Amino acid sequence: MKLTDLTDPLKKALKQFGENQFFDKGPHEVMDVPKLCGELRKLPSREAAALIVNLSKSGKMGHGEHLAKAIVGSLDDWDELFQEDGIEDLYD
Repeated sequence: MKLTDLTDPLKKALKQFGENQFFDKGPHEVMDVPKLCGELRKLPSREAAALIVNLSKSGKMGHGEHLAKAIVGSLDDWDELFQEDGIEDLYD
């Protein structure tokens, strides 16, 4: 899995639904966040964490960070992930 596997669906959702819907309704409403989480779970926790942290730093206007926080919230039962650097900072 590469960063573009996360950013491409983000770009598509923003194009299809717009920024207002993305922020107002949240990534879960305009994207298939469970699918992204399932793909991340296939990776070692260190790799998944690196992708999520990089996602949080990508894009304009906080889009990547908003999606990264949604993903981290959905993966809150993955204990190993929360031992990786930067993940705890994204957990609301």
